[in-house]
Amino acid sequence: MFGRGRGAWGRLDPAPTPSPGGDRPDPNLPMLTVDEAAWLLALVRRAFAEQGRETVGDGAGALRGDGQVYGLHNLAAHAAGAARRAWPDLARRHVLDMLAADRTPEPESLDEVRDQVMLKLRPLSDLPGGPPAYAPEVLPGVVAVAAIDYPTHVSELLDADRLEPLGGWGVIRPVALENLRRLEAPRLEALEADEDRPDSVVNVMLSEDFFGAARICVLDTLLASLLGIERPEHGVLVAVPNRHVLAIHIPSGPGLIAALQLLVTLATEESTSAPGPISPYVYLMAADGRIEQVTRRGDDGDVVIEVRGALAEVFERLGLLGDGDGDGEDDAGPV
Repeated sequence: MFGRGRGAWGRLDPAPTPSPGGDRPDPNLPMLTVDEAAWLLALVRRAFAEQGRETVGDGAGALRGDGQVYGLHNLAAHAAGAARRAWPDLARRHVLDMLAADRTPEPESLDEVRDQVMLKLRPLSDLPGGPPAYAPEVLPGVVAVAAIDYPTHVSELLDADRLEPLGGWGVIRPVALENLRRLEAPRLEALEADEDRPDSVVNVMLSEDFFGAARICVLDTLLASLLGIERPEHGVLVAVPNRHVLAIHIPSGPGLIAALQLLVTLATEESTSAPGPISPYVYLMAADGRIEQVTRRGDDGDVVIEVRGALAEVFERLGLLGDGDGDGEDDAGPV
């Protein structure tokens, strides 16, 4: 049973009536059930109506109104961990933040926002119209977009024309990279994937800001400052499941196998349960500059680790390939 809270015009927000199959995970907001997602959508629609804005569900976990699309994934992730009685207030605060973002005037020069310009990661799957022409693909299926970190919200510059008053991408990019380097260092958690293998450590970097995953754009700085490592001989395995998390493993021995499995678990779980999802996959940033996705979804929906290409070369150099030729696939269990 959902809790009750104050609704529009002083009415009580009614608890939802259970529906057949309503306890199944919602297909668009899987951290909630179908009934929970429907109720959250109704709460947000009501909060918009209180502010004089009419919205309708788009059938894909978002609302549309006044030419805008308002995604609910981040709110749903917050709501999933909160008491039901808090949901009406969460919905209202979320709407007020989104409307504040709509009212923020566009900067007219880079000097107005020089210390606030950042890079932010976005999955291509969230950009059905395609990424901005300037946005580099930093990982397969993941691009870095320019963004402005305001006190109340982050404004992504998805329209390339919005960069022109700031000097264009060529001017903004180095400023944004330097600002990423100046951010507070993420909290570091070293997880041993196999307690018997010191070479199985996965370093998880956690950030309160929205640019935790985007720190992959300055990974060399992070490796040197947090781990004392420069130019890893066998590259770096990385996962960016959501905007707050960057997880890495430095391959150096047989512990690579357990570390890969831990990265798979972290990437799949943290990309569905936390705000700002980016990618459920694991990637290899090879020492020679190649960047390859090394996991994918199999036909049965399970995660498959593909030991081929640059990853197969790492396995071979570390003596982990056995008699195989490196062209096949391994699943996340018996790699």
